[in-house]
Amino acid sequence: MKESKIIKYTAITARVLLGLVFFVFGFGYFFMGEMPIDVKTPEGQFAAALLATGYFFPFLKIVEGIAGLMLFFKRWTPLALLILAPIIIQILLYDIFLGPSGLIIGIVCVVLAAFLAWYNWDKYAALFKV
Repeated sequence: MKESKIIKYTAITARVLLGLVFFVFGFGYFFMGEMPIDVKTPEGQFAAALLATGYFFPFLKIVEGIAGLMLFFKRWTPLALLILAPIIIQILLYDIFLGPSGLIIGIVCVVLAAFLAWYNWDKYAALFKV
């Protein structure tokens, strides 16, 4: 079945947008100064606890940046989506329960990732066969 040009270009746009989000926010972490954290709020306490580990944020941001870079290449999109799926779910849950001011980013990431997963479903079908 031949795919429509609209779907094809929508998939390219979604892939590039999601890739930009994770590439920029992933590797951008290393070029920002200290994160402003208000430990009086639940989201600040959560972020402070993750930062206190000393390894979690650098590891997470490297994974996000590499997966974002992988999204720029069509061949690596299915693997990048598998890597980013738990991160995107955590972003959405964080936005819902702790920091609703960023909810739009979480929803956009979920929509873009869900569309790309649907578009690449043939690559994932074998994972769900019994």
